[in-house]
Amino acid sequence: MIKFVISVCLAINLYGVDLLKLKEISLKKDEIFRVFVEYKNIKKLFRLRWTLYKNGVLTLFSDYDKQMFQKSLSLNYNNQSFKIFIYPKSIEYNPPYFLIKFENFDFKKKKAIFS
Repeated sequence: MIKFVISVCLAINLYGVDLLKLKEISLKKDEIFRVFVEYKNIKKLFRLRWTLYKNGVLTLFSDYDKQMFQKSLSLNYNNQSFKIFIYPKSIEYNPPYFLIKFENFDFKKKKAIFS
């Protein structure tokens, strides 16, 4: 059984790296995961869904702070994850970010697992 796992982590970089891991979430195709991100008294909505898994490549759609993202992730090391910054790099030198990581896929349940 092959499983698809995406790790959603919030890394807060304040003179070092603190990594906060969110709970595990399971999503079917086109099911939307929503979470409000609050940082420095600003609250924003983050949404994530996956639409296609073919030939070992997963297509993700997400939006955060009125910016849409489409990513194709695979299991190879170079294209396994991507970052979404909580606010623009120009505001702070080392801003906090989400790390979305593709680890595996569950063909039997046809579900994506986020942790």
